[in-house]
Formats: sequence, structure tokens, C-alpha cells
Amino acid sequence: MKKIILILLLINIVNCYADEPRYCNKFSSSNKLYEFKITEVKNDSVLIDNVYYNQSREINWGLFNRITKKKIYEIETVASEKTAYVSNNGEYIVIVNDWPSETPDDNLEMISIYKNGNLIKSIKLNEILNCGYNISSSVSHFSWTIGQPKISFMTKNISFVTYELNEIEIDLMDGKITKKRNELVRVNSLLVYGKIIKKNGKNYKLEVCHKVFGTLSNSIIDFYSEKEFRTNGYFTILVENGNEINVQYKKQNLNNIILNTCLTEPEKYKEKYLGFGKINCH
Repeated sequence: MKKIILILLLINIVNCYADEPRYCNKFSSSNKLYEFKITEVKNDSVLIDNVYYNQSREINWGLFNRITKKKIYEIETVASEKTAYVSNNGEYIVIVNDWPSETPDDNLEMISIYKNGNLIKSIKLNEILNCGYNISSSVSHFSWTIGQPKISFMTKNISFVTYELNEIEIDLMDGKITKKRNELVRVNSLLVYGKIIKKNGKNYKLEVCHKVFGTLSNSIIDFYSEKEFRTNGYFTILVENGNEINVQYKKQNLNNIILNTCLTEPEKYKEKYLGFGKINCH
């Protein structure tokens, strides 16, 4: 999933805010007073298939007052493929790797919290997910939260929900992580993704492609649902004692999440899985 960022990306100046997270060289605070932008890059070349390509590597980003144009502080980081959130007083910067192009790995940096240019906490993938296989992958990227993380500089916390249905809060002051499972999850709950086939009435079976949590006796489960599922379609469902539990996060329904790693027992998988780095489930 590694990408080469060509120098052309830096030639074309793009202003980006927190709701436009891709290939950005500038991020602004919501009051537009502060601007966080690239201040230093290193240009070199890389050989691919006997052809040399120009490449620009980010070295430093700086926070500037947009009125005085004065640089307040500088941070050694990479943020152009991430989303940076800047507090209205310029004190905090939070960088979220919300659509990573990197290979999923326990040590992949997902969230970095800075205060006055100093790193408070760097949070890795295995600190957020119980199992790094519980993600949604595209051809070149992956996602790990239901919706975008919410950053509140007023209450000094970050909050989001993972595909494991863990509701997570991170304290901006010290980087402390607090996790709690969605209240609809019970001891016997099973969260799975796979192909659904209608049996009769409101009774269905699901051919499991990926299991997030719960005890799975075999790769096919039977369940009852009040919903009308499209037969042969792939969906994510939470099941408790043979009944589907409806889980809704704002406008995003759990059923539409694609959990396509496709391991039925990810916690037992010890070998290196194709497309992944080092993953240890816990």
C-alpha cells in the first residue's frame, strides 16, 4: 500500500480543511486564524522499472499566524495524506491517519497529538484495535473507524468508534485512551461480515467471510432479522442468540460496513497475512 508522492503534488497548491482529508499541504483552524503547512521537503529520485521518478519527502510542517504571517513553531512530521486538526488558539495540533495508504501493522502511527509543537502522544494501530485485521480495505487504502473521528478542543478529547464496536476517547492532555464496548454488545454477541442468503420469511443464513468477535462454531450462521436483506449481498451483522441486533451510528448503518480481510478466526492467525505487516490480536 506504499505510495510515491510525486513532486507534482506539491507544485499544485491545495488548501485543505479537516473535512477534506487527502493530499493536502495546508490545514487551517476553524476560525481561520492559524495555518499548518509544509515548510521543508527533500527532493530526490527513485528507480521504478528502470525509470527514475522525482519524489518529494516531507520533513517539517510549521504553524503560522495567518494575519501576521509569523511562524509560531515547527514540527517534524508527515501529514499530507492524513488529516490535521488545528485548535483555534494554535496550541494543539492533532494528526489523524484516517485513510492510510501504508500496510496495516501494529506499529503503524494512527494519531499524533502535539501541544505547542511538542509531541504529547503517538498512538499506534494496536493501541486502538484489539486486532489489526478488523479493518475495511480498498485497493490502496484502509479505514478503521465508523465515520470520522471527532476532535473537541474545548473538552480536549478525541472520540470515535472502531469496526470492533469499541467507543474510544483519547485525552488530548496526556494521550490516555479509554475504551468501552457498545451497550448493545452482550456476552454471546457475534459480529461478522459475509454473504447473506434468505431462507424463508425473515430467516436468513450468513456465510462468514470475516469474524470480528464472538464464538463461531462453523462458517455458516442462521439468524432472524426484521430487515429485508438482499440475497447474495455482503453485509456486516451483530447477532445475539440467533437474532440480528440493529446498530446505527448517526447516518451509517452497521450492515453497510465492508470488513473484507476475511479471516474467520483472526485471533488465532499467527502467520503473516497477505497485505499486512505484523499483527498480534489481543
